[in-house]
Amino acid sequence: MLNLAKSILPFQRLKCIFLIGILACFGAFSSRAQTLEQKQNLLEIYESANERFLIDQNEVRHLAELYNIPLETVDSEGRVSKLVKFRNGYPVYIFTTNAGGAELINSDKVYTGGTAGLELSGSGQTLGIWDSGRVRAEHQEFTGRVTQMDGANNNSSHATHVAGTMMAEGVEPNAKGMSNEALLHAYDWDNDNAEMAAAAADGLRVSQHSYGFITGWASGDWSGESGWHWFGNPNISEEEDYLWGFYNSNSQIWDEIAHNAPHYLIVKSAGNDRGRGPSPGTEHYVFVPGNGWELSSQVREKDGGDDGFDVISHKGLSKNIMTVGAVTNAGNMSGFSAWGPTDDGRIKPDIVAKGVSVYSTTSANNSSYGNSSGTSMSGPMISGSIGLLLEHQENLHPGVTLLSSTIKGIILHTADNEISGNPGPDYKFGWGLMDTEKAADVMSRSSIGDAAFIHENTLFNSDEFTLDFEATGEESIRVTLVWTDVPGNPVAPALNPTDLMLVNDLDMRMEDQNNEVFFPYILNPDNPNDPATTGDNFRDNVEMIYIESPDSGMIYTLNINHKGNLTGGSQEFSLILTGANITGLASYDIGISAINHPPEFICDSTFEAELLIYNFGEQSIDSFWVHYELNSTIADSIQWFGSIGPFQATVFSLPVLQAEPGLNELLVYTSRPNGEEDENNSNDSLFYEFNRASKELFVMIVLDNYPGETSWNVVNDQDEVIASGGPYGGLSPGDTILESFCVLQDNCYTFTIFDTWGDGICCDWGDGSYMVIDVQTQEIYASGGEFGFEESTDFCINEVLEVEVTDIQHIPCGEINSGSARAIATGGTNSFSYEWSDGQTSSLALNLSGGLHYVTVDDGNVQVVESVFIQGGHPPNAYCSDLAIFLDSNGEIELDPIWVDAGSVDSCGIESLYLSNSLFYCDDVGENYIWLFVVNEAGQLDSCQSLIEVQDTLSPTALCQDIIVQLDSNGVASIVPGDIDNGSFDNCDQPAL
Repeated sequence: MLNLAKSILPFQRLKCIFLIGILACFGAFSSRAQTLEQKQNLLEIYESANERFLIDQNEVRHLAELYNIPLETVDSEGRVSKLVKFRNGYPVYIFTTNAGGAELINSDKVYTGGTAGLELSGSGQTLGIWDSGRVRAEHQEFTGRVTQMDGANNNSSHATHVAGTMMAEGVEPNAKGMSNEALLHAYDWDNDNAEMAAAAADGLRVSQHSYGFITGWASGDWSGESGWHWFGNPNISEEEDYLWGFYNSNSQIWDEIAHNAPHYLIVKSAGNDRGRGPSPGTEHYVFVPGNGWELSSQVREKDGGDDGFDVISHKGLSKNIMTVGAVTNAGNMSGFSAWGPTDDGRIKPDIVAKGVSVYSTTSANNSSYGNSSGTSMSGPMISGSIGLLLEHQENLHPGVTLLSSTIKGIILHTADNEISGNPGPDYKFGWGLMDTEKAADVMSRSSIGDAAFIHENTLFNSDEFTLDFEATGEESIRVTLVWTDVPGNPVAPALNPTDLMLVNDLDMRMEDQNNEVFFPYILNPDNPNDPATTGDNFRDNVEMIYIESPDSGMIYTLNINHKGNLTGGSQEFSLILTGANITGLASYDIGISAINHPPEFICDSTFEAELLIYNFGEQSIDSFWVHYELNSTIADSIQWFGSIGPFQATVFSLPVLQAEPGLNELLVYTSRPNGEEDENNSNDSLFYEFNRASKELFVMIVLDNYPGETSWNVVNDQDEVIASGGPYGGLSPGDTILESFCVLQDNCYTFTIFDTWGDGICCDWGDGSYMVIDVQTQEIYASGGEFGFEESTDFCINEVLEVEVTDIQHIPCGEINSGSARAIATGGTNSFSYEWSDGQTSSLALNLSGGLHYVTVDDGNVQVVESVFIQGGHPPNAYCSDLAIFLDSNGEIELDPIWVDAGSVDSCGIESLYLSNSLFYCDDVGENYIWLFVVNEAGQLDSCQSLIEVQDTLSPTALCQDIIVQLDSNGVASIVPGDIDNGSFDNCDQPAL
């Protein structure tokens, strides 16, 4: 069973804005991106590391000239070295660690066509590399997959060789890289700390570092003379360089980067210094601050002394990274690979891989290859293979991102740790030889609950995590606990100080049902050659418990707690278990572990919520319901179909939803796994708040001749970095960058642009420029180009300007031009100007005429226009109708204005109506146009035109009389119409007879 009785409240604190209930905190995977605080910390590391880098560069140039020592050279072993700083007056050189590997670590088994059937190639993954110069991106093995991010232009054979081991395509089959379809972002090593922090903030997942600082002995010509040089500090020890095993600021900064980038795994070569050095008493050079290199015959021990231990230095000692040693193709320890322990007894290296006679790409031309040896070559075996595991995770659980501690834990958990001849870790091979196939297999088995369990969680102060499981009896039980620890606190320089660098000390114990207690592996730094035993590991942030032959059906209880108080109040951890199945859980238990999207702020009005759904039960789930409410609207539901194994997660997307401006509240909950009742409702619900921003701003940068020097960020008034970009080393001079970010109303921000060289982006080294602009309003918030190391601009996003017209006074009857109105502005910048359509410029407009008026309010950023209609004080509105009229018997008619009026109006009443012509006669028969005039009480007039058709519809009146006629001699008489007309008439014309 999973016992969370002591961890209910702390787990709720962990996810208080995300989770409701208990077991939701049992979520398997931490899929949310790094927090804003973590990203801000990374960008602060970037800025401070940049500043430190520039200071070091200035000091290097000055002191190198003073002491007449080289800035860059190649030693007698062919290692490239470069002077990067002075520490306490002593020169510090960085150098490469070079002195078929896929088969040895079984990466080839997971390739396309490999026996594991996984078809992995690193497709879709981006790997990082920092090395001694430019990777030859044009090489036939890279086919456009390498981007040099920092503008380095000198091809490096070492960097190209390392890159090929990581991701060469396999045009030459013997040189095929681990992730042969991955992309590579490449940097030179000069400013690695700053660039790593920026890349991690931008989402880089893994990077390779096959270099280190020269420590102890080296053979070359740094003094101007060829021979042995000793780089130690005689004031601390005449015999041994105290930096072997010493956790210093270089170790600390990589731990700090890793701690703030929880999904970023740094892979570092352990170094090749074991046994390096001349015979005792050999004349050599030693550096004396103030004097430079001086000859000495002081007896000093070879690096690693007589037994070869304690010969890893600087960044290879960081707790949160993967330090890699080198073995031969047969799996035997190489003659050069550096061994631990650290001064405080921690296990280093972490892992080993092949590093002898590795065949890979070189930079001589686009089809050149060569063999090389060293931990420089074993490191990329590991980092390249991590690309395969990242791809495998994406195939198993799309969208679910593993912590770097989980990836590290899986690799250490599945490594061949008996390669040294003894079970468990040691200070030579670390946790063993990486086995990519076995690592991928554990991931696959965990996805279906097949006696494997990968789990991420958080432990709070005074809490404990308890888990019950049952041994299958078919394999050994192995439990691995890994966490990304808080950076350690370096002590003053001293030889082999034992001060512990572990800050948050988690403890893991296991007990079987017979009350036998099992402890994790431990090593004894006082006797570094001794095999591992078990006990309380108070040194490492990796713990492993191993039971070789557990009884089938035996129940074990795992307990994880901590010593003292946890710095930061909590500690994320990763747990890997094989050889047993979790017991005591509900059969059907589906829940919501996290919301991956939307982020805390969105710009768009629409969004697609992405949920991380976790199967907390023992049964595989092939269907469930998700219900959701946005801003307390009526709940909607959608059913999911697929397959989720026990203790596994899937990403589920809701339909597109419409967000409101400002704060939004999303409630989601699950039900009916496989159509059954959910046996644990406490983890079903999740409540999430996010903000829809008031506007989206754009950063437009025209790059200068050195794009890799340029970066920027935006900080809110709580000193939180809300957006950032750059550096842009992968782009070309003159390219234009356009990136957007969201801002909220009533908030103030600071935009800062940086140039690591301190010469801005204009105008000596290119015509660069920048601006921050609202593309909708064309308002520019920041702009420039000429500055030094940085330039900042403060700006505020105030409430949206709104205008309301109030105090409207209409014009009384009988008056004109006596209306008034007041414009009231709110929001905006609270500094307003007004302009009315009649030219008035105050908020109160007087003496307004009747009709429509406009007011424009300007707050210095935007303009808002509102309108108002003033009634009265304006002429009446005349409306006419056309009509036909008929002449009377007298051939005339008089037209009444009322007949023509079609509803003329006036707010105060119509005083009179009259016509331009009201009398019509016979001569007017046909169409006639007249005007209707409407007069109001103020004497104002309006008119309209009407078509009058005059018609004569009366027939003439015939009047007759009787007459007598006389026939003539021929018997004929004739008459005319007038003879019988008796006065016939018509109203208009004399009728014709």
